[in-house]
Amino acid sequence: METLGILLSFRITHEHIEEKYLQEYYIYNIQNYLKTKSVNILRASLGLHKNSSYPHIHYHLLIEKTKLPKAIIQDWKYNHMKNKIEIHQPVVTKDTLNTLPCLWSYKCGTQSKINISIRDTLAKDEENIQSFLQYPFKEKYPIQFACENVDVKTLTITANTLYLDACKKQKQKEDRKSESIAAFSKIEKFIIEQSFQNYNDALMPVLCFARDFEKPIHFRKVIEHTQTICYRLQIIDLETIASKHYL
Repeated sequence: METLGILLSFRITHEHIEEKYLQEYYIYNIQNYLKTKSVNILRASLGLHKNSSYPHIHYHLLIEKTKLPKAIIQDWKYNHMKNKIEIHQPVVTKDTLNTLPCLWSYKCGTQSKINISIRDTLAKDEENIQSFLQYPFKEKYPIQFACENVDVKTLTITANTLYLDACKKQKQKEDRKSESIAAFSKIEKFIIEQSFQNYNDALMPVLCFARDFEKPIHFRKVIEHTQTICYRLQIIDLETIASKHYL
């Protein structure tokens, strides 16, 4: 079956990656090396992601199927480390860093990591390609100089909409987790303060106590929290736990 091409992605993290000269440094060297290997770029997108512990750029390409792209790039990184290939040097002004980063590794803060994460997979269909190419634009920081044959505006709107929706769902998930932890802490404090000697004595007062929480909590979750707390405080016997969970 004829393939639509290969999806090749780079995640590049480096201190000051927001600087254009650093972005050009990495992208031009990737492009130049791909050219030496006769890899034809059909479409490409490049974007900056700032909402991360370490800001980074994503470079996504649709290329014609040739040899395994990852093997090509790993070979490139190896040869660069051994000083066997020519490296494109960006223009560096007195206002920017005068020490160029190494394409092989980098030091960001106190953590040393490989600077380029590479993935490749066969493109399934046009929808798959569009989804792949729009990802670098999700935070609405497209980097135009490396974008090829893509509708940056349309892809940015779509990617950002999906991103904001995902952020909203993640926030809701984190809020539910925080509320659950807060409820657990309140119940635990109540049980300790009341000095209950066993689970059966504690359950009914806890249910009444939790019913007045500002944030509603399901009674099954109250029972679950109470069982866990009583287990930790060793005021529920193992036989009771076993019988309630059909062990």
